[in-house]
Amino acid sequence: MEFCELEGAELDASVARVLGLAPNIERHPATREPICVIYPGAPIYGPLFCGEKGHGATRWAPSTNWAQGGPLIERFGIHLSGPESRVHRNGGPKAGWGESGLWTCTSWKLRRADGGRGLGYHKSSQLAAAMRLIAECVLPDNKV
Repeated sequence: MEFCELEGAELDASVARVLGLAPNIERHPATREPICVIYPGAPIYGPLFCGEKGHGATRWAPSTNWAQGGPLIERFGIHLSGPESRVHRNGGPKAGWGESGLWTCTSWKLRRADGGRGLGYHKSSQLAAAMRLIAECVLPDNKV
């Protein structure tokens, strides 16, 4: 699966792996939907990302939870642009200036594995766009 297609628990788990956490995808006890959880003892467990401490697993959902995803956006200097942002397209039926139609984001602090600048996008969620960017990129010097 491409980074630009990641959603839900898979996206959350990918972000956790980039950050050096050990995610588990499990079924929510009530809804049976897949969720990403982090157990105590992970390298970066606790209030730094999760905002809570406990003896059991902590649900990790930065793509939908601003308390977890917001600090990552700030930490990595992620710039978000809304769907109304103007972009220039070369060629095709929508050539010229127009609205992007997507939440897009970039960062000068994060780079893809090939050294290029990363780009995250999502049709309806700025958090998901930012987490796709983090999932695609390698942290500088492997430091978290």
